[in-house]
Amino acid sequence: GTALPGEGVMAVACLACGDDALLLAAATSSGLLHGWRLQADALLKGSAPQEAALTARGASTAALAARCFPAPLPSKPPGVIVGAADGTVSLGGLGELLEPAGSARPALQPWLETRLHEAGVNDISVCATWGEEGALLVATAGDDQQIILLALSFEASLGSQVHVSLRGSRRVLQAHASSVRALSWASSLLLSLGLDRRLRVWGLKAGADDDNGSASCPQLLEVAVPHVVRCTEPAALAVAVEAVVRSGGSEYSPVACAGRGVELAAVRQGGHS
Repeated sequence: GTALPGEGVMAVACLACGDDALLLAAATSSGLLHGWRLQADALLKGSAPQEAALTARGASTAALAARCFPAPLPSKPPGVIVGAADGTVSLGGLGELLEPAGSARPALQPWLETRLHEAGVNDISVCATWGEEGALLVATAGDDQQIILLALSFEASLGSQVHVSLRGSRRVLQAHASSVRALSWASSLLLSLGLDRRLRVWGLKAGADDDNGSASCPQLLEVAVPHVVRCTEPAALAVAVEAVVRSGGSEYSPVACAGRGVELAAVRQGGHS
């Protein structure tokens, strides 16, 4: 365990990075981002490092959400996305965690910062099945009842730097009747959970430019009847994409919703239910 005096840990994110190592990032109430590189054998022996290898400004206000993602380009570092209480989303590189101890390097490689929501960013989810090398599709959930979809492009720059550009974006203005609390991808389907106790399923569709986005980013269209979850004050959502359950000739992925209680459901892979 590691203590961060005076800070509340608001979100944690992790990513396997080969050679039995794990990158761990913790976003805090002060807006700082702390990072560790952990070896599996050290974790099993209870001898993981106590001090963070990376401490950097991840958000200008309290951080509420964080998500790590694999290296977007060959020979470039993996990254982290942080969502803040002021509606800002920041992307940065975690190259420091891959360098030998004592190397001279910046604490965090800033890639992109933009204000998306009119209120806090509660959750972030990265679609692993969309686009090509150098592209990323990111969904964010806000206290402003919106879901925002970002299509990002990554280009190699000098040294270890990465240039990130916003290819396009889409907004679902009234995704829920109240705060959108959690998001999770099930292959190309996006699941959202709101404080209104609705679990919604969204599909991707190519679209033209309009008031809510550009043709460079796919549209989100609701593809199933909303499910009313039994647990009150829902706050977390997880989809086990690889844990396939077969029934009636279809394949389903288990879904867990949590708040004041936990509810289990399932989403049909490749389908709209």
